[in-house]
Amino acid sequence: MLTDAEREAYVTCRENGVGVREYARRTDRRPGTVGNLLRRAENKLEEGSA
Repeated sequence: MLTDAEREAYVTCRENGVGVREYARRTDRRPGTVGNLLRRAENKLEEGSA
């Protein structure tokens, strides 16, 4: 199951096309943190555990 942060990052960046750096600025996170959220979300979705 995706966390709220993973889901929000995935939907915003992957489905709505917002860049990682832009999303990081909007949410006051570092780009690396956003990248980690996206990677975890994608891994979970691939495994079918979302």
